[in-house]
Amino acid sequence: MTEQGPQDQDSQALPDTVRERVALFIEQTIANTQAPTSETPRTEASPESTASAIFDILTGRRFSSLGRKRTAPFWEPVTERLATNIRPGEPVHFYYDVGPGYHASLRPGIDELTFTVGLSELLILSQIASFRRRVSEVYAGGVRFNLVIDNLCGLATNGVAVDDTTAYCADLRSLISATGMSDTVGLTVESEAFSPPGYELSEEEVTRDATRFDPSPKDVENVERFLGRRCSVEEAAERMARYELATATTERLLAGVVKGVRMTQRATSGTLGFRPFSGGDSRTQCGQVVLTTGSSQKIRPVLLTSQNVDDYVSTRLTFPDALPPVVSHVTYSERRDG
Repeated sequence: MTEQGPQDQDSQALPDTVRERVALFIEQTIANTQAPTSETPRTEASPESTASAIFDILTGRRFSSLGRKRTAPFWEPVTERLATNIRPGEPVHFYYDVGPGYHASLRPGIDELTFTVGLSELLILSQIASFRRRVSEVYAGGVRFNLVIDNLCGLATNGVAVDDTTAYCADLRSLISATGMSDTVGLTVESEAFSPPGYELSEEEVTRDATRFDPSPKDVENVERFLGRRCSVEEAAERMARYELATATTERLLAGVVKGVRMTQRATSGTLGFRPFSGGDSRTQCGQVVLTTGSSQKIRPVLLTSQNVDDYVSTRLTFPDALPPVVSHVTYSERRDG
């Protein structure tokens, strides 16, 4: 497996003060996954009122980038779904898409796809822990998340081996356990729930649908990052057609197993967005999440992709006493001068 994260300079070149601030950020992130929840909600309320309160938390700025106006259409279906859990006192249940079981290449044709878990997965778990703690203030029944891994979609679209993505899932389960989140977070993995033959695409449909696409340079680059190599405009159109057909299959099959509120990292017309980390609203599988210094001199996460990776100088840092064993390192990145 290729190690996750870019590296442009040796860690010895990084000032000790930066290393210390990164270490503190990691310690606080992990501590957040283990912070206690409220033992008793502030108020007793009806299932409908409690569902509405949870919706307000879910769509607040910490967890959503949409704003109240854009989340309004989701209020009725989401609160109705939450109320079905609340009435019998069950955990409120969410299904959260986190990608196909790998991270896209930062430099297609140079850097390979990566199948290791790292900072992005750790931040997602910390974000879920923050949400769980907020919900415990209004509802005693708890929270349950299933992280959805659409690895058969990745196989059908880009030919990414299931063995590689299931290894990623095994590591993600290890990280969930190491952070004490197993009682809240589980995985829904396509290759475990469905069979690959269900994703066999009609080559006739692929060929027909590919003619509908006229990939822009940005479209081609996006296809390349998930292939991990360069490709032609013609192949990009074919891959885009495959992705559209495979995604439709994913949605159809998941409809039979999703028994809660469906969410994605970036909102769609049919799903609420749930930030993968505070301030984030992008799909972390599009690249690698690293740490940088913000305008207030605080350490903050940022997503590097093939579009911005060359704007940064990156350094890998290991914290064996702080990071769970399955996470080999984190990356600190600073913008290049000029």
